[in-house]
Order: sequence, then structure tokens, then C-alpha cells
Amino acid sequence: MSIKRLVAFAVVGAAVGFAHGQLGMPEVVVTPVAHQGDPAPGIPGATLDYLMTPQIDAGGNVLFMAFLDGPDIDASNYIATFYGPPGDVQKLAWMCRSPAGRPGRRRSTIMAT
Repeated sequence: MSIKRLVAFAVVGAAVGFAHGQLGMPEVVVTPVAHQGDPAPGIPGATLDYLMTPQIDAGGNVLFMAFLDGPDIDASNYIATFYGPPGDVQKLAWMCRSPAGRPGRRRSTIMAT
């Protein structure tokens, strides 16, 4: 495993929240969200290969992009975006797939902003 993949794994591997410890001081609570090699939510047969830097909203939901791997994954469909709370992350967009509610439209690229 390259150091780049190890860093991506560590960054996306958990959502961080806060709880109050015995002295009333906040303590960090780490909840696993996604790991390299996990099945890609909503994409049968695909796995998460390279996880990009996530964004975490105030509600604890995580948004991240990932490179995919699998028998039906190729240069036309290897990137997807996922969103949701730990334990219920869902596919938000998939490269070269029609956006939700817009059949017939295709994405050629998904870019991180």
C-alpha cells in the first residue's frame, strides 16, 4: 500500500464528533465511515479503491469522492461521490451516470470543488 493510499484511508476512515468526558471536557469520538476495499454503496460489484479528502457537516454527515475498483469499473466510470451519516453513506453521483431526476443526461467528469 502506498503512503498516499494510507493517508487517504486514515482521513476518510472516520467521522470525528465530540462527547463530554468525566471532567466535562470534550473528548473525541471516532466513528468509522469508509475503508479502502469496502463495497461502494449503491454500485454493485464495485469497491472503494482510493478515498479522497472528506467534508463533514455540522450534523456529522460525511461527503467524499472515491476512485472505484471492480470488474465493471473502467476509465469511463471510476469516480463516485458519497454522502451520509456513518453507517448509512449513500451514492450521491457516479461518473458517466445520469444525475438523479435527469434521465438521458450524462456526466463526463466529476470534479472536486
